[in-house]
Amino acid sequence: MASRAEKRKALIEKTKAALRSDEFGADEAIGLCKELKELDEFGYAWRLLKRFRESDDIKSDDARDLEFRQVIALCTYKDTHINDEHRLVRALEILDEGGDLKDSDSPETLGLAGAIHKRLWQVRRDKQELERSLQYYRRGHGADHATGYKQKQGYPGINAAFVLDLLASLDKETNGLSVSVSSLLLRLG
Repeated sequence: MASRAEKRKALIEKTKAALRSDEFGADEAIGLCKELKELDEFGYAWRLLKRFRESDDIKSDDARDLEFRQVIALCTYKDTHINDEHRLVRALEILDEGGDLKDSDSPETLGLAGAIHKRLWQVRRDKQELERSLQYYRRGHGADHATGYKQKQGYPGINAAFVLDLLASLDKETNGLSVSVSSLLLRLG
């Protein structure tokens, strides 16, 4: 039985060959991408899918193109070989190609956008990123609800509740700080 390291090495070699090959198909790329994601090889995964997304048979099929963009965005934002802020912004750009984010009713796309903005908050410490995250998660929850929770099984709603809790705790910290400063000023005054 091959070790994890041996499996990773063989998979990377197979991916490199696929990137050079004209005989490797999009369906094979999706399968290989799943294996790469299992081994946290997100950089190879998004590069592989990006190459095959550019083919005419993917670009001309809106549903298939969306699927590819979602996975490329996911793998881009999880690729730790890229600067945090850059990979997160790039992942949002990928999701938004064609104006998809503004009008999207895809629970997957909206959930990914919520996750990316939540990660941007961790990088930037800008509360607006959490507020954007909440907006996307709420929209994703609404879209998921409309499908009877068949696509995402309620995850956008669970994440919306988590982000709402984070926002409430930030507000509590901010209010507590302002009360503390006010009381200190009253004592000094």
